[in-house]
Amino acid sequence: AILTAGVRAGIQLAVVALLIGWVVRSGLSFVFVAVMFAVAVWTAGRRITKNGTWWWAVAPIAAGVVPVVLVLLLTG
Repeated sequence: AILTAGVRAGIQLAVVALLIGWVVRSGLSFVFVAVMFAVAVWTAGRRITKNGTWWWAVAPIAAGVVPVVLVLLLTG
Protein backbone atom coordinates (compact mmCIF):
# COMPACT_ATOMS: atom_id res chain seq x y z
CA ALA A 1 0.00 0.00 0.00
CA ILE A 2 2.85 2.39 0.79
CA LEU A 3 4.57 1.69 -2.51
CA THR A 4 1.33 2.21 -4.41
CA ALA A 5 0.69 5.50 -2.61
CA GLY A 6 4.24 6.65 -3.34
CA VAL A 7 3.99 5.85 -7.05
CA ARG A 8 0.59 7.52 -7.25
CA ALA A 9 1.92 10.64 -5.51
CA GLY A 10 4.88 10.77 -7.91
CA ILE A 11 2.59 10.53 -10.93
CA GLN A 12 0.30 13.23 -9.56
CA LEU A 13 3.25 15.55 -8.92
CA ALA A 14 4.55 14.97 -12.44
CA VAL A 15 1.15 15.78 -13.96
CA VAL A 16 0.82 18.95 -11.87
CA ALA A 17 4.37 20.01 -12.83
CA LEU A 18 3.55 19.55 -16.52
CA LEU A 19 0.30 21.49 -16.12
CA ILE A 20 1.99 24.38 -14.33
CA GLY A 21 4.77 24.46 -16.94
CA TRP A 22 2.22 24.61 -19.74
CA VAL A 23 0.27 27.37 -17.97
CA VAL A 24 3.39 29.49 -17.49
CA ARG A 25 4.47 29.07 -21.12
CA SER A 26 0.99 29.84 -22.47
CA GLY A 27 0.63 33.10 -20.54
CA LEU A 28 -2.39 31.95 -18.53
CA SER A 29 -0.72 32.37 -15.16
CA PHE A 30 -3.29 34.87 -13.89
CA VAL A 31 -6.17 32.55 -14.79
CA PHE A 32 -4.43 29.62 -13.11
CA VAL A 33 -3.77 31.60 -9.91
CA ALA A 34 -7.37 32.87 -9.88
CA VAL A 35 -8.79 29.36 -10.26
CA MET A 36 -6.49 27.97 -7.56
CA PHE A 37 -7.46 30.85 -5.25
CA ALA A 38 -11.18 30.21 -5.83
CA VAL A 39 -10.78 26.50 -5.16
CA ALA A 40 -8.84 27.20 -1.98
CA VAL A 41 -11.51 29.63 -0.72
CA TRP A 42 -14.32 27.23 -1.54
CA THR A 43 -12.60 24.21 0.01
CA ALA A 44 -11.46 25.96 3.17
CA GLY A 45 -14.74 27.83 3.56
CA ARG A 46 -16.81 24.66 3.39
CA ARG A 47 -14.64 23.08 6.08
CA ILE A 48 -14.98 25.91 8.57
CA THR A 49 -18.71 26.61 8.25
CA LYS A 50 -21.82 24.68 7.36
CA ASN A 51 -24.01 27.67 6.47
CA GLY A 52 -23.66 29.94 3.44
CA THR A 53 -20.79 32.03 4.82
CA TRP A 54 -17.98 29.99 3.24
CA TRP A 55 -16.91 33.04 1.23
CA TRP A 56 -15.52 34.65 4.42
CA ALA A 57 -12.46 32.47 3.83
CA VAL A 58 -11.40 34.96 1.14
CA ALA A 59 -9.75 37.36 3.62
CA PRO A 60 -7.39 34.98 5.45
CA ILE A 61 -6.39 33.17 2.27
CA ALA A 62 -5.82 36.45 0.42
CA ALA A 63 -3.66 37.67 3.32
CA GLY A 64 -1.19 34.92 2.53
CA VAL A 65 -1.53 34.76 -1.24
CA VAL A 66 -1.58 38.41 -2.30
CA PRO A 67 1.84 39.43 -0.89
CA VAL A 68 3.54 36.39 -2.42
CA VAL A 69 1.93 36.89 -5.83
CA LEU A 70 2.84 40.59 -5.77
CA VAL A 71 6.48 39.80 -5.02
CA LEU A 72 6.56 37.21 -7.80
CA LEU A 73 4.99 39.60 -10.30
CA LEU A 74 7.20 42.53 -9.34
CA THR A 75 10.42 40.50 -9.53
CA GLY A 76 9.53 38.69 -12.73
